[in-house]
Amino acid sequence: MAAQQLQQVGNARTYRHIYGPTPQKQQQQHQHQQQVAAAPTGESGSEKRSPHGIEEAASETGTKVSPGKKKQMRHPSEVGIVFDSEFCVQEEQVSVQQLEVLDARLASAQSRLAKDAIRTAYLALADFYKTKRGDFPEALKKLLKSLEYCHNSRQTGHVCLQIMELGMASKNYPKVRDYITKAQHTSDLVSQEDDFAGKLKAASALVTMLHERKYRDAALQFLSIPANLTTQFNSVLSAEDIVLYGTLLGLATLSRSELQTNLLNGSNFKGRLELLPPLRDALYHYVRADYKSCLELLNGHMIRHDFLGLDMYLSGSSGETNGNHVDALLTMIRNKFVVQYCEPYTKVSLPTMASCFGVSTEEIESMVVDLIQQGKLPGSRISSHSQTLHTKTLTQKERHHQMARRVAQLGDKFANESHSMLLRLSCIEHNVIVASDTNQYRGRNRRGRDPLPIVLRDDHDDDDDVSINSGPIDVDDDSDDMMDFSATGGAAPFLQ
Repeated sequence: MAAQQLQQVGNARTYRHIYGPTPQKQQQQHQHQQQVAAAPTGESGSEKRSPHGIEEAASETGTKVSPGKKKQMRHPSEVGIVFDSEFCVQEEQVSVQQLEVLDARLASAQSRLAKDAIRTAYLALADFYKTKRGDFPEALKKLLKSLEYCHNSRQTGHVCLQIMELGMASKNYPKVRDYITKAQHTSDLVSQEDDFAGKLKAASALVTMLHERKYRDAALQFLSIPANLTTQFNSVLSAEDIVLYGTLLGLATLSRSELQTNLLNGSNFKGRLELLPPLRDALYHYVRADYKSCLELLNGHMIRHDFLGLDMYLSGSSGETNGNHVDALLTMIRNKFVVQYCEPYTKVSLPTMASCFGVSTEEIESMVVDLIQQGKLPGSRISSHSQTLHTKTLTQKERHHQMARRVAQLGDKFANESHSMLLRLSCIEHNVIVASDTNQYRGRNRRGRDPLPIVLRDDHDDDDDVSINSGPIDVDDDSDDMMDFSATGGAAPFLQ
């Protein structure tokens, strides 16, 4: 439970803020005590208590709880959670002593001008304000101060990662984006530590989804997170969260072929799907165009209530400007399914479509009307008499132009592939090997000569000349049997 976790870390202020008695609750308890004192003994002793504490809380507050109605905002004490005031008093005393020790350690480090000690003291203060006090703005100030005393890129990268974690907890997404960019410049950490690069991708995907609302870009970023990132970033994102967000965003924005390639057959994401079997099954249903089964899994109790409705990022809060992402994503998925269902047909029966989606005819008609108004089904019309949807049909001229464009694209692709194949065969025939060059020179070569075309001739047959106009010629002075052709684009073919 959250109350037990707060007590374990000693965060008394957050515990009192969430579970402590409010002024209204204290007034209601005082009124109830006066009523109990004035009431006869038999009446107070004949009250019935519910095993779950709901009716008990209702009798104490003087409110009635109907069996089929849920209250939107209820105090934790109304569901049987007891507020521990002694814990708050003890932890407040302990936290004051800890803060004095940490401040004294920082002052000592500053008097000695020890950069490492100052950085460590600021990090300890940031952790104290984050875990013991729940004061995220003050913790952020201490982290920014510690960033000034980092003397190498590794320390800077790890502090940036802590700032990102704090920004995600406080929902300060612009600050997270700024320090993702800063951490990406620590090339030694990004290249040497796979976990660090994966954490940056995960944080970037979350900001893209939650703050920027670019769902397609966020889906591709979630799919690119390395498979070895599992529990290393649990303070921000778990392995199950990666599966949940990647699958929902993929269903909402990616095509069927992209889902098949990147999710079901992708090296980074295929193994993760076993963590959430319902989402895996929903993907398979969508690939087979079984929209009804897919929507039933997404709207069912297991997914909607356990994973989506209670998710800290997707569900959002009433104070957020971006709102709830769950409803937006599920609406996008449903609309995408309806559009894909109508694409192959010129006339669609609304009752048949309703049975395929598991809804009533009136509901599917309302969905189609919304899609026509949004321009996602252009030129479509609904016949209320026959209950059919008439989609826009292409004329003979439009079909001809569409086919011509496809043929032109295929022709260009075939020509490029054929040219590349012939060039490769010619290079192999004349012993020309293309290899990477560690010393890449652009424009002018190392001796200042301008790039010149290279012509390689076969002495055995004058007809089989090969012309390579790739860059400047550079003759190696130490070897007579090797010529280094430093290409302008970075590749260096050489003749041996």
